[in-house]
Amino acid sequence: MKFVSKRLGHKTTKTTADTYLDITEKIKEDELKKFVSYTKRKSESAQNRHVPGLTA
Repeated sequence: MKFVSKRLGHKTTKTTADTYLDITEKIKEDELKKFVSYTKRKSESAQNRHVPGLTA
C-alpha cells in the first residue's frame, strides 16, 4: 500500500486506501455473485441429467 500510495502521489496511505479499497470490495462482491450464479447453474445442470429409475 505504501509503495502504491507513493507512486500515485498521495500524501498518506489512508488516501490510497479510502480511494481504492472500496473498489476492491465492489470487485470482490461482483466475483462472489458470479461464483454463486455459476455453482447454481452447475447444480441445476447436474440435477437435470438425473435419469429416472436410476439411483446414485
